[in-house]
Amino acid sequence: MDSLLPHISGYDSLDVISAVKFQMEAFSKAIEQAIANATNLKDPSTDKMIANILDACVESYTDSQDSLKKAWEAIAAHDIGTLMNSELSAALTGISTCGL
Repeated sequence: MDSLLPHISGYDSLDVISAVKFQMEAFSKAIEQAIANATNLKDPSTDKMIANILDACVESYTDSQDSLKKAWEAIAAHDIGTLMNSELSAALTGISTCGL
């Protein structure tokens, strides 16, 4: 809910789809920052095991970005089943894999 608060100030009411869209925007920004952070942590002196973990996290976050893009398409198509049952679930799984 805290991630929604910056987006909803001034709203008298908020419908479910708008709340989902606001949350997806917040996730998207957090994923972009996480990818940048993981990329910046990796340099030639990074331990190989740590570098592999960072690579896996970037891949997982990128997969989450792809799922969020598909979720936006599902919203546009009014396909709530795809939105809620697969794409958002997949995006959240990718995000939680590396503890975003």
